[in-house]
Amino acid sequence: MRVTEPVTRLRTGVLYRWRYLAKPRIRTSYAAQWAGGLSAASVVAIRPAISLGRTATGVISTRVLGARAFAARGVQLQRRSAAGRWITIRRVRLNRRSAALFRVTLPRGRSDLRIAMSVNQAGAGYLGGFSRTIVVRRP
Repeated sequence: MRVTEPVTRLRTGVLYRWRYLAKPRIRTSYAAQWAGGLSAASVVAIRPAISLGRTATGVISTRVLGARAFAARGVQLQRRSAAGRWITIRRVRLNRRSAALFRVTLPRGRSDLRIAMSVNQAGAGYLGGFSRTIVVRRP
């Protein structure tokens, strides 16, 4: 690998330790160079931003944002079981706006819900990800 664009120059601290906080773009590779040597490259992948909400009529909504659109990619609505495991209750494909609606009938009582997107559905340069968890109560 060849370093094509230096990002910064750093000085080491005690015990030759250093730190660099980066704001990488998708599929960015980083390597350190010192005294003629070059470290192995670290490729940085990022998580898409996955939102989760509920419409006034109780429909679950999601939208996935990143550097590109996620149209036709799959997402899953998940519910936490009594044992604490996440169970997929519905799978859908995102529309051209990278959004989707889930029309589901939840069991009575409390349901902890989240949206999941696998690394395979997110695509090259992305990690899989999850939305925040919301609590829905059904009388």
